[in-house]
Amino acid sequence: MISTAQLEEIKKYVREKMPKHSQHDWGHLERLEENARAILSRLDIRKRRRVRRNTLLASCYLHDLTYTVKLPGWYAYLFEGFVAKRLAIKLLREKGVGGYDIRVIARAISRHPHSFPFRRLHKTGDLYTQLLQDADTLDFFAWTRMESFGHKRITSRLIKKLMGEPHIFNVFFNLSESFEIFLGDRISFHFAEAGNKEKTPTLLLPGYADTVTHFAPLFNKLNSNQHLIVLDMPYLHYQGIWDLEDVSSFVHSFMEKHKLAKVHLAGFSFDGLVAVDFATRYPHKISSLTLLNSLPVLVTSTWQRMMVKMARPLVTSHIFTWVASRLVTNPLVRQIFRSPKTPKFTKARMKKFHHSVYGSLLAGVDENLTVVFNRLNTKKRIFLFEDDRIINTKKYHRVVSALDTPVTNLPKGGHGDGEEYWNSVAKNLF
Repeated sequence: MISTAQLEEIKKYVREKMPKHSQHDWGHLERLEENARAILSRLDIRKRRRVRRNTLLASCYLHDLTYTVKLPGWYAYLFEGFVAKRLAIKLLREKGVGGYDIRVIARAISRHPHSFPFRRLHKTGDLYTQLLQDADTLDFFAWTRMESFGHKRITSRLIKKLMGEPHIFNVFFNLSESFEIFLGDRISFHFAEAGNKEKTPTLLLPGYADTVTHFAPLFNKLNSNQHLIVLDMPYLHYQGIWDLEDVSSFVHSFMEKHKLAKVHLAGFSFDGLVAVDFATRYPHKISSLTLLNSLPVLVTSTWQRMMVKMARPLVTSHIFTWVASRLVTNPLVRQIFRSPKTPKFTKARMKKFHHSVYGSLLAGVDENLTVVFNRLNTKKRIFLFEDDRIINTKKYHRVVSALDTPVTNLPKGGHGDGEEYWNSVAKNLF
């Protein structure tokens, strides 16, 4: 095991050798240590126990030894893992580091390059390699590093352009915890919070096309023992199609950034599916789960779910979602189909972000989460409204009968409509 004294000797040696003006300088290594510590802190306790912290940090400081003997260029880029491994083994032996630590560090260093853009990942490899590679990738995408590429570099311009769809960078990380750090650093979270902040908050996910503004009446009905946070979903602020896993990572990143240890999670309408998906991935982060105007499955027929999957390439195309957004927000169409009232702000977002809103809806609406919902070992509640024309007990009676959680049917409120709705939610949600 590498001692603290040995780690300090390694850091001192590397600091003297690293180039002063390079993308692979001492500052890069310090940021890598911060990234590695941040990822490690998010891992499950069983994974954390498998990692020798000083061994991981030593790999962070040694992974770019190639650039102490080679100038940046094609040779260094293609063979950096091999060269750094050879130099690191020699140094570690001189410092009296044990054989196990040398093997672990050498393996991680040799495998770490080229996660971007070649997606040369090691998701089934050892944890040290995953942590080092993800820590390095996080710094590659950091704004400080982007500036070092120069404004005219193709890489810099391409990445900055793609930041409008940050969830697509998921493919360049081994660990979901690393991707959540990436999201948290690059996304502006739009949310509203009110109530007693000393209480465990109720985190409400407002639906695929609704925003914080739609739930403003609920904030006026809080008492001194209630704490409410309403979080806008990413598809109303960022382009691209977000599946349930992407959105769950988004919610978890929000909780980590705002240091929310646990929440009472509630999902409205389509975001009920998101809430169930989140609860299955992060059960330790929720105290209870509430579905509001929602159920664990929204497309009940097997053949309908198959049709949605088959038609997904068409219905998630830009032209289809553009047409759908214009029809759904058209006053005459909404009147004919007796659609629920929607704020002007939400309608504007539905038009502007038509591809992300409807594409994300169609990417997850066919999911059937009934089985995983029933397996959840937490307090669960479901509230439906008898006059809800979109989701109600009569329409979904087969789904309701298959659940292990009783459904509470409230008489009036529709799908988020009017004063009666907000009174019922305020009375039952907290």
